[in-house]
Amino acid sequence: MKKTSSVLVAILLVLVLFSTQGCFLFRNVTLSIENSELSIGIGESEQIQVNVKPDDAALKFSSNNESVATVSTSGLVTGVSAGEAEITIEATKDKYKSALKKVSVQVVGVESFSVTFSVSDSSGALQGANVTFNGEIKATDVDGEAVFAGVLAGNKDYTVSKTGYNEATGSINVDEDKTVDITLEKKTYIITATAGTGGSIDPSGSVSVEHGSSKTFTMNPSEGYSVEDVLVDGESVGPRATYTFNNVTSNHTITVSFTTLPPDTYTATFNVSDSSGAVQGANVTFNGEMKSTDVDGEAVFAGVLAGNKDYTVSKTGYNNSTGTVNVDSDENVNVTLTKKIYTITASAGTGGSIDPSGSVSVEHGSSKTFTMNPSEGYSVEDVLVDGESVGPRATYTFNNVTSNHTITVSFTTLPPDTYTVTFNVSDSSGALQGANVTFNGDTKATDAQGKAVFTGVLSGSRSYTVSKEGYNNSTGNVNVDSDESVDVTLTKKTYTLTVNTVGEGTVTKIPDKATYTHGEVVQLTANPADNWNFTGWSGDLAGSANPESITMNSDKTVTANFSIVQYTITASAGTGGTISPSGQVKVNHGSNQSFSISANTGYDIQDVKVDGATEGAIGSYTFSNVTSDHTIAATFKIKTYTVSVSSNPAEGGSVNGGGTYNHGAQVSCQATANEGYRFVNWTEGGVVVSDNSTYTFNITSNRNLVANFVRVYSVTFNVVDSEGVLQGAEVSFNGEIKVTDVQGKAVFTGVVTGSKAYTVSKEGYNNEAGTVDVDSDESVDITMVKKTYTLSVSTVGQGTVTKNPDKATYTHGEVVQLTANPDSGWNFDSWSGDLTGSTNPVNIIMNENKTVTANFSEITYTVTFSVSDSEGALPGASVTFNSETKTTDSQGKAIFTGVTAGEKQYAVSKDGYGDVSGSIVVDSSKTVNLTLVKKPMIEVVNRIMQIDDPLPISVRAQNLGDVNLIEVVIQYDPEYFEDLWFYTVRLPDWEGIRKDPGNGIVHVVLAAGAEAEKTIDALTEIFRIELTPKKTGTTELSYTSYTAEGGVFFETNIITTEETRLSGSDLILQEGTITITN
Repeated sequence: MKKTSSVLVAILLVLVLFSTQGCFLFRNVTLSIENSELSIGIGESEQIQVNVKPDDAALKFSSNNESVATVSTSGLVTGVSAGEAEITIEATKDKYKSALKKVSVQVVGVESFSVTFSVSDSSGALQGANVTFNGEIKATDVDGEAVFAGVLAGNKDYTVSKTGYNEATGSINVDEDKTVDITLEKKTYIITATAGTGGSIDPSGSVSVEHGSSKTFTMNPSEGYSVEDVLVDGESVGPRATYTFNNVTSNHTITVSFTTLPPDTYTATFNVSDSSGAVQGANVTFNGEMKSTDVDGEAVFAGVLAGNKDYTVSKTGYNNSTGTVNVDSDENVNVTLTKKIYTITASAGTGGSIDPSGSVSVEHGSSKTFTMNPSEGYSVEDVLVDGESVGPRATYTFNNVTSNHTITVSFTTLPPDTYTVTFNVSDSSGALQGANVTFNGDTKATDAQGKAVFTGVLSGSRSYTVSKEGYNNSTGNVNVDSDESVDVTLTKKTYTLTVNTVGEGTVTKIPDKATYTHGEVVQLTANPADNWNFTGWSGDLAGSANPESITMNSDKTVTANFSIVQYTITASAGTGGTISPSGQVKVNHGSNQSFSISANTGYDIQDVKVDGATEGAIGSYTFSNVTSDHTIAATFKIKTYTVSVSSNPAEGGSVNGGGTYNHGAQVSCQATANEGYRFVNWTEGGVVVSDNSTYTFNITSNRNLVANFVRVYSVTFNVVDSEGVLQGAEVSFNGEIKVTDVQGKAVFTGVVTGSKAYTVSKEGYNNEAGTVDVDSDESVDITMVKKTYTLSVSTVGQGTVTKNPDKATYTHGEVVQLTANPDSGWNFDSWSGDLTGSTNPVNIIMNENKTVTANFSEITYTVTFSVSDSEGALPGASVTFNSETKTTDSQGKAIFTGVTAGEKQYAVSKDGYGDVSGSIVVDSSKTVNLTLVKKPMIEVVNRIMQIDDPLPISVRAQNLGDVNLIEVVIQYDPEYFEDLWFYTVRLPDWEGIRKDPGNGIVHVVLAAGAEAEKTIDALTEIFRIELTPKKTGTTELSYTSYTAEGGVFFETNIITTEETRLSGSDLILQEGTITITN
């Protein structure tokens, strides 16, 4: 029965488990939507209302068309554009079955309208006007229209502008599609025309001119006057009969000044000659000029005013000629020049003459020869020209004489007869070679036969000297009157030898003589006495060789040095003392030697032994009449001392370290304080010897030491602030610094009695200071007060800063929250000063006075200029905007970033195009679309031609538009081409007019006939020029201008069918390069 019950219970448990598990697998999330359909406008938002069970189920929202409507993670739906979308909501929870719901969304669009601006001026529709409306800028098209689509209802402002026109502004109420008609009025400018004395300008005064128009002014000089200069806007444009302001876009001024016509002038011709005829190259100075005469001797001066005028005629080698000419008509002036004359002064000294002599006259540029004539028995010694030697010569010629000179000749007698003198020199042995003979200003050595021969000796008595080393000199005189032979005998020198001794001994000489002849050898032997030694030679002999030889070549002195025999006394000392002298002491035979014995500090003499025998503790010993070696030795013993130690007071502590010690031993004495006492110092005889409880010293005498102790106490500091006990405060007291513990306590022990100062400090608190009168254990209570600080806040840019809390001062460690609040149109950038970064709001901890600055920057936008021409996007255009200049890229765009809000001016230009300028209001990032129009262009085509086969030169035009007249003025170089030129019109039904003002100017006017095609946009050949080359090379055909008779001014220009004249900067004029070859 029990077994059956157990089985049933097990089955019931299995069923319960199964049923429980089955319920868990099929639990569901329930989801319901209160607003399953939404209708919202563009930019509007609405929350989906959801009920979900269980409450912690996760919700996920998604949109099937985010271009129409978006949904946030919390279910907030926002309309993006008109249309329909569906929002899916999924609710999920782990181990639950998820739920799914959908919400349909209808986004309703806002009604918008089209607004068309129709812009015109007095002539009709106006293309290229800028219309600013509804946050956009558009340029009017060829019909003068700018269309704005998608304009919301409401009252909206507009501005219409165009260069050269007055701006038009206004507002319209948009409630349907509308067309707004705008008529712009052209700007007018004032040209102020004035004239000086001597003429007038027409028109004159304040002349009104419409924007873009041209105005011509004519200069009218009075009789006797001509135009001196024309100033346009203060700048000179030179004298001219007319001046035209083209494409007027601003006010101008024009002023003409006149000058009187010049007076009559004449020609003065100078005819210069000398005795031979016309003189070329003479310099004539006249009428403020200097000219040289030509091959006919003429110098012509033109433009000479009437009146008396001085002249000077000069030429190198001629005397100047001066005078005055009275000019009242063309004049001829004859001038004869005379050549300059120079003097050559010729002179001669004794013994001859010079021919010619004296003052000799020579004409400028001529030559003159002088001859030197020596008398009998003389020859030319030297010739001086202008004081400089040119050497002895028979003649001298001065060539091309241009100044005064001198020439002087000196003479000398012919040389006398000379003779030969021979010297024969010998000594007692015969002929003597190598003797020096000095005679007749010369020195010669005798040869192997003892001869010295002197030639070329003049007659007369002459002295001589004969010498040779080791011989006595021989001197005398020779009376020379023929060839002579002189015999001389030399005798050898003799010398003395002196011998000395130092010490006891003798010297032997072999041979022993009173004198010795030059070169004789003597042997010297040193002989020492008993108990003496020979030590060496000195004087004229060195070394210690014995015997030694010496050669006699002068008087000699030699000394033999002897020294007495010596003995050694060995002196030594043991540890603890010295003996003096010590070591190996040398003593002369028979002398006495004393020794001194001394003990070192801390030692006494113990014994002195002489040759091993004890002499006792003696301080000195003397060896007398020393005749052999000896020894002396000293020994020493160390001293001992007593150390006594005691305590004061006796109950203050204990001491040790007393006893007996050897001299110099290290002694250590210790003092230990008893409880309630502190060691102070060691004293001896009342004098402090150490502040350390352990006193260590090296002993050198008996010592009696006392250890001194003093009674001490404990002082406890209890530090708090307004909040309670204060841990970490620093207490400076009794020469120590301690930090308070967790209970705010700092305990100082071992404090002696007396009044003692303390200081308590802690960062962020004011210091506390005072004194404690210590006479027992003490407790000192200290209360500290926190420091306070100021917080200064400033701004850079536009905005404010909020402080929380906002107080005048803050306590140390207090936290203040700062919030930067930018004004409208500004952003908060960063903090600076005592705060950095860009966190906002941000906290700052006050631990000192602080200064913080909030930095704000103005909000900026991006403005894109999209520039095109009739063919599309235009790269390379220069756009100036917001104080920057940028060049458009390959898509015709120039992008400006960092642009602040407000009205801004722009200007767009490109070579070959007309400029465009205007203004826009920047209140968001935007694109400005602009179209540039090409300028008219006329070009001369480059050409290569042969000199004998000239080719026509083509002139072409482009972008002229509709024109009635084309006028071209070109300059060629007459050095390269003949004067005659022709042209051919290349435009059908156009007529040409040729004007030839000369000076290499080609002037062609083309006028359109009744049937002519007047539109010239594509590159078109308009006419050809035929020139005849006359030299090879490369030259230019350039554009020019000129003024014809009657003051008419001509330049390259075109006149449009609207009667607008374009010239100068209105046109692109390209010059041509012409290369002429063989």
